[in-house]
Amino acid sequence: MEKTENRNAAELTPENHMDGMERLELTVNRIYEPFPHLVRLTGTINPTNPIEWQQANVAVRFEIDETGQGRKVYRIYTIRSFDPKTHEIEVDFVKHEGESPAINWLQTLKTGAHAYLIGPRPQFSTEEYKNKKLKLFADETAIPAVFSILSHWPENTEAEIYIESATAEAAGELPDIKGVDIHSYVRKEKEHPGQTGFLVHSAEKMSDAENCHIWIACEREEARAIRKHFMVNCNVKKQNIKAIGYWRLGLASTEIEKIRGKYYNELIAQGKTEKDFDEFDIPA
Repeated sequence: MEKTENRNAAELTPENHMDGMERLELTVNRIYEPFPHLVRLTGTINPTNPIEWQQANVAVRFEIDETGQGRKVYRIYTIRSFDPKTHEIEVDFVKHEGESPAINWLQTLKTGAHAYLIGPRPQFSTEEYKNKKLKLFADETAIPAVFSILSHWPENTEAEIYIESATAEAAGELPDIKGVDIHSYVRKEKEHPGQTGFLVHSAEKMSDAENCHIWIACEREEARAIRKHFMVNCNVKKQNIKAIGYWRLGLASTEIEKIRGKYYNELIAQGKTEKDFDEFDIPA
């Protein structure tokens, strides 16, 4: 998962939204490529409260660069795994076509190097979904989140998971959980991320999902379409759908975050709060 935070939007900066998070130094243990499209980083941190890092789908902000004005540039990623004994974390970075500030930053790191991150911010409560039926939709940018969620999976909980990725091995790493069915689609050589329609078409085939909870993490417009289908055609309540547009086809992460920041600032100016923020209400 990769997302930019730009300090043009003051209210969205980590400094203004620590909310129990802390800035930590990470010592790099290893950087390698388990698959051609993926870079995996392992490193050790020393958190004040390790228990907070043992939750499912924990997000962190990596400090990857500074602007010409000395302002920090961040990328948000999911902790794939956290070892409570060694405090080692795993984080996956998906390679994209074109320039990638995060991948460029990774190339500057070596074993023993230090990096900085802010966290943790849990994104998924397994207890909230215990004994319920879930449907999850994810592309490869969200596979680390799915891996973490399944690693904390509650008993007696059923799910169908739909995954699109560049390689079969990416989904093949996911834990095998009783009651969880995984449907994966591996893109063909000439197919591109966010354009196959697999996730959207899989969702649109479903008509009986009113009593299900939906979790979506993929290209932004695909996430929007999937959420709309379940709300309009399946009568799933909005509060039972959690959708995240990790990236947007044809638009750089920095531009996406500028749009988000502008919309967020407008909400605050209207006297609203962060709880009123819904990125799928943004017209762009």
